Amino acid sequence: MLAVLVLFIAAFAAAAISGAAGFGGALLLLPLLIATVGPTQAVPLLTVAQLVGNLARAGFGFNQCTVSH
Repeated sequence: MLAVLVLFIAAFAAAAISGAAGFGGALLLLPLLIATVGPTQAVPLLTVAQLVGNLARAGFGFNQCTVSH
């Protein structure tokens, strides 16, 4: 349970840094994931987490997109 809490806090911190800097969230989170669940499971977990985060970011910014003819 403690490992899940640490991963949650680290993911939140990585997302905050990534949101401010524009990059680096996966770079910060991958070593902790590898240490916690191993490299075989860390890569797919990080891929899904990045995909969900990027889709959410795209969804939040979608209303700012304009299409002109």
